[in-house]
Amino acid sequence: MQAAGEPVEIRNMPTPFAGTRRKGRHAALFNIPDAGHLNPMLAFTAALKASGCEVHFYSPTVTRERVEAVGAVWHRFGDDNLDLIALAKDVVVSRLGLEVPPDVVLPVWNILVTLAVMPELLASLARLRPDFVAFDAAAPWRRVAAEILKLPAVSIMTALPMSMAERAVSSAKWSPEAQRALEEAGRTISAAYGVEFDHNHSYTQYAPYTIVASSRAWHKGHEDFPTHQYHYWGSMISERKGFADSNKVDSVSSLLAAGAPLVYCSLGTVCTGIALQKCGKVVSMFYTNFLQAAALLPDVNFVVAIGKGAEVEESLCDGQIQVMSVFGQPVPQNVVVARSVNQVHVLKHASLFVSHCGQNSCTEAIDAAVPVLGVPISGDQPENAQRFVELGCGLMRSIAEGGPSNPADLTPEMFVTDMRRLLQEPGFKEAAEALSGKQQKETGQPIGKKMVDLLKHLDLEEQRLEEQRSGILMQLM
Repeated sequence: MQAAGEPVEIRNMPTPFAGTRRKGRHAALFNIPDAGHLNPMLAFTAALKASGCEVHFYSPTVTRERVEAVGAVWHRFGDDNLDLIALAKDVVVSRLGLEVPPDVVLPVWNILVTLAVMPELLASLARLRPDFVAFDAAAPWRRVAAEILKLPAVSIMTALPMSMAERAVSSAKWSPEAQRALEEAGRTISAAYGVEFDHNHSYTQYAPYTIVASSRAWHKGHEDFPTHQYHYWGSMISERKGFADSNKVDSVSSLLAAGAPLVYCSLGTVCTGIALQKCGKVVSMFYTNFLQAAALLPDVNFVVAIGKGAEVEESLCDGQIQVMSVFGQPVPQNVVVARSVNQVHVLKHASLFVSHCGQNSCTEAIDAAVPVLGVPISGDQPENAQRFVELGCGLMRSIAEGGPSNPADLTPEMFVTDMRRLLQEPGFKEAAEALSGKQQKETGQPIGKKMVDLLKHLDLEEQRLEEQRSGILMQLM
């Protein structure tokens, strides 16, 4: 990918998409490598394949195995060592002539990366000639490419839609340096490709057909999002091949069948993986206190997913690698620790979910009708955790530095008190079951039926865009 590539004059060349159509539908999908964004898109890919579509999936090399496992044709997005943040910083310096901002995080770098990837992406799409594109809502380059090439577009939202008023000023929370870089990048993209581009929409790239991987039953404020554009599909669960820790399968299975109350704990894949350096103090403190709390509940079993980056001490026991300590804290006898597990499967057996409250985890917890102890760290997690409290399905303990609680003050005894309440007071489980029933009634129809509705929309959208392309051809003749 070129950090400062020249724009490609494709916006005035509709002919690659005119003429005789090929047999069957061809879709171009785009995603970032973060698991919370990738998993729903892989489930969407599998549904497209089942409907007869040929799917071409653009993503970094690290995702290739998982993409091909669901039957898509993988396309390289950058080289094998692609670092999206480094690419964004290069754009700031070499293309915009500015200093690198201190806060090049996801809703900032994705705008900057758009400048770098557009030339190669447009050329690739012109060769591929897809019938439509689908993109993660946090990926503006995909939305811009679809608009330039006048392709029907579908947005997949793994977070809840942001209100229009909040969306319009979302960049204001970044540093002055980041805001200047975003403004310059937005102006450059608009000028180079003749599209309207608002950098405030970096994480919320809505499309005429926007799929939300959640439910209106869960989304407070869903009334602001019209049903003809925003389609709440509920949980979109892929097979997640390669995520389960094979060394722990037998140990986890034995706990699931043990009969004692089961608590499942996970802080997600971001803060325990790629963001561990930033969140390390909070994460290590949480797991230290949580394992101590588990030791105080010997009548309860625990499955704890700790992610890729946690410091552990392991030992070979009965032919299996067993985690003996996490961040120096010994693992109690009633706890199985794994890097990752099949979360959906474990939640079916869980009595309680201790969660950071990322959006996918929230939706999956609701599906399983499991009460939640929310331990949010960043982003939309505090609002999600508070939503469980509002609905009577859970309790909340913030572990974020600078949050309403000091992480150092959240003692093992506090966690024990919360978990005992959630396990023993029937109101939490009853509320979780009621919410689960509402979500199931709203979103539980087979994904194949949802796909029929989507494909009908795409056919109508293609007809509309074909008329536009024909009009442009007439003007050029």
